[in-house]
Amino acid sequence: MVGWLKALVYGAGGMAVVGLAALVALQERLVYVPVLPGLPRAYPIKPSRLRLIYEDVWLRAADGVRLHSWFLRHSPTCRGPTILFFQENAGNIAHRLECVRLMMQRLQCNVFMLSYRGYGESEGYPSQSGITKDAQVCCFVHFVFVLTFVVLFTLLTVLSFDRPHLIIYFRGRTLTHPG
Repeated sequence: MVGWLKALVYGAGGMAVVGLAALVALQERLVYVPVLPGLPRAYPIKPSRLRLIYEDVWLRAADGVRLHSWFLRHSPTCRGPTILFFQENAGNIAHRLECVRLMMQRLQCNVFMLSYRGYGESEGYPSQSGITKDAQVCCFVHFVFVLTFVVLFTLLTVLSFDRPHLIIYFRGRTLTHPG
């Protein structure tokens, strides 16, 4: 009986070790879900289908991964804020278009939607460090845009033109503070 119990304990311990090793090895596949089960990786719809004004924007992350984004305009002359939209996990930016359309209507804003590496038309495979690099390049591009805007704003103020405005908001649930 002691031999049988010993074998059971060793067997359960071995299965637990194998299970934990598999969990650690597959954790990124469990955490990041760029393609919903049963659906293709391609965008199911484009913003034009919802009658949204948009342009495709391609960025390159610090490690060279090519990233796809959409810049959605509320209207051709919208002077409202631009929101950086960092999508949640599972699916791609096209799955968030209806939510973004409603947000644009209610807030009278433009939206910049980044498709993380491995999601949608972006290259690569998702990881925490990779998604952080993706967000950093997106924020850097917008920082340069804001810096350019500040120079223009100063010039327009000096020339006494109508005062334009720009506010950038950040939204996202997938990025965490390292530490």
